Amino acid sequence: MALWSHVIVNNRLPIPRFRAVTCHTGQPSHPDSKFARNLSVDADRKRTVLIVDIGLYVAGRRSSTSLKLQDAFEAGAQTAGFVWVDIASPTPEELAELGAEFKLHALAIEEVMRPHQRPKLESFADGTIFGVIKSTSYDDVAETIIIGEYMFFAGPSFVVCVTHHEQSVLADVRAALEGEPEVLNLGPAAVVHRLLERIVVGYAHAMDGVENDLDEIENQVFSEERINATERIFRLKRHVLALHRAVDPFEGGLERLAHSRFNGLISTPGFQDQFDDLRDQLLRVRVREENVRETLASAFQASLAQIGVRQNEDMRAMAGWAAIIAVPTLIAGVWGMNFQHMPELQWWLGYPLALLTIAASGLLVRWRLRHNGWL
Repeated sequence: MALWSHVIVNNRLPIPRFRAVTCHTGQPSHPDSKFARNLSVDADRKRTVLIVDIGLYVAGRRSSTSLKLQDAFEAGAQTAGFVWVDIASPTPEELAELGAEFKLHALAIEEVMRPHQRPKLESFADGTIFGVIKSTSYDDVAETIIIGEYMFFAGPSFVVCVTHHEQSVLADVRAALEGEPEVLNLGPAAVVHRLLERIVVGYAHAMDGVENDLDEIENQVFSEERINATERIFRLKRHVLALHRAVDPFEGGLERLAHSRFNGLISTPGFQDQFDDLRDQLLRVRVREENVRETLASAFQASLAQIGVRQNEDMRAMAGWAAIIAVPTLIAGVWGMNFQHMPELQWWLGYPLALLTIAASGLLVRWRLRHNGWL
């Protein structure tokens, strides 16, 4: 089974045209693990390539036999177990070599060479399945859903995983399964299930982050602080749409895994139930995702409506204050005409009376506007 994603990790598979230097880093995931770091440099392009982990699993336990890629397929076919290969960032030449060794379908190899494929799951007549799946993780600080892409192959006697992720789940999945020999004894189907399970769990975690941000957005929309959440809503809506594109096509593949044997890959009786449960988890994620999309759409409309309401309130307040000022201005304008025959100009109480009249008229207009709810 081969696994593909967006980001690059250190694991690369050596090919004949490179000079390989071997060193060991960290502790292996299993005492019998032969995980080795093979650093190779292309003399022309100065490119660091390839770390590979190849393991033969018999009766759920990793064999101590050291394998080469050229012997991996044969070793898996001649034993009662299977071979699990992890490869990082393969070039087209390396993928061609990989396809020839494991007899992978040429069209599927071509799709692996072209990332950003639509999620899907296909089966071939030789018992091999090919899948494209999208992983997700949520950056709560940036409020961003990070999408990764995986492509994988699996057959009755092998699993090949290819990744370009810096934070790949493959190492964790391998370590967890090597600690569960009774599960690993179920064969390649167990690896497929555990990988897909990690992907679905990632969907659920991403939805947790989105729902938390959605709660904050709803509070902002109806907050008295008059925060404009429109941009935040639109940005989050785009990320949820990207999650929808990853989740929606994935359901069909799990449906087939839950109700078929995929040409013998799932040979353990009742193992379809595991995939059926995984499909139920995915359906729950889909329901949450649809609810979030609908809520975001409603929140977007509510935010626009709130902006309109606040603008109307501002305009009404401005119009009210203009009316308050207009009446005193009128009175002041009349007395400011300064005609010769204006008796109050010679009256010693004329000036205080004019000021009192202007103030009273302003207060009267303000009271009337507040009584009508304009201010």
